[in-house]
Amino acid sequence: MKDVHHIDASGLITLEGVVEHRQKSGGRIILTAIQPEISELLGRFGLLAKLGPENVFEHTKDAIASIDLPGGHSPHPHGLPSEDQ
Repeated sequence: MKDVHHIDASGLITLEGVVEHRQKSGGRIILTAIQPEISELLGRFGLLAKLGPENVFEHTKDAIASIDLPGGHSPHPHGLPSEDQ
């Protein structure tokens, strides 16, 4: 997400649909390097909560490391992301 600096309502709805579809099928969506302005929108829209803090990372290397752990999940290295970001 490092190069995403703008997202409109249709983009938020589409992303929400992708997340919901993947979660219903037992999959995982991981977001990394979210720009502050996008993080704020994702938080207000409820997508950060829907993803869960274990699937939102500041650095891609941390996300990749979480995939390699048993169960494919790990506690977030920096605690819960704030929905105010």
